[in-house]
Amino acid sequence: MNVIDKLKNTIKGRTVGLIARGKSIENLEGMIGYFRDKDICWASMNLIAPAEILLNKIDKKLDFISDCSNATLRDTFEPEVRRPRFENYLSKGNNLLMISNTVIDDFKITKQDDLLDKYKESIVTIDEIFSEPTCPKDVWDAPPNSITLLLAALIAGQAKKIIIFGLDGYRGNKEFAIDTYYRADLEKEDRIKAGGQVTIGSLGPDSADFERRWKGIFEMYKKAFCNPDVKIINCSSDSIFTVFPKINYGQLADFIK
Repeated sequence: MNVIDKLKNTIKGRTVGLIARGKSIENLEGMIGYFRDKDICWASMNLIAPAEILLNKIDKKLDFISDCSNATLRDTFEPEVRRPRFENYLSKGNNLLMISNTVIDDFKITKQDDLLDKYKESIVTIDEIFSEPTCPKDVWDAPPNSITLLLAALIAGQAKKIIIFGLDGYRGNKEFAIDTYYRADLEKEDRIKAGGQVTIGSLGPDSADFERRWKGIFEMYKKAFCNPDVKIINCSSDSIFTVFPKINYGQLADFIK
């Protein structure tokens, strides 16, 4: 099965609930019961524990996750953190993991790649997706942030609608960026294991870059992956981003149906 078919098997025609990691997820925490009986394709990225904690409350699980990041402390992070994370997720079955070729390289270097072979039918790479013949060379440009790559995969998989929760953005001092995350305690722990520190110097610049570039990237993705009618909304009323229409939780019912 090729990469696009794998994506479509999980995503095509569905409404995707993308759980990012901004502090506004506290609002989703209070509303999560609403989604118990809804057919939602749940997605998240990188540190997925906060999303899993929320979904466990309604007996749901993540259907699609993305992790294309690389850890500074690779030799300990891959075997002690990322491998168990991937294995716990993939062992649940009926789900899909997207990584990058650089993550595969890190798994090979740290001798963890047997896991990737074991679950190869449930794994795709962003490199495969961007190698589709319909993709222009600009699709390979460095993305503004990690959610950009996840959105690319959802669009390629023919998502009908995408609701983003916790996409807040940040303009403040980098010293306090970590506190803008939902479950900052888990975020701090993960950052220390991956890179030895909790300071996030890139959140502000990445947010500005995403705001500036997303409209052009979105048009490119829709054309490249033949999904011109996909709708994306941001369910974070205080988000700094203006590139997505915003709705509140009271408006969700109309968007989901």
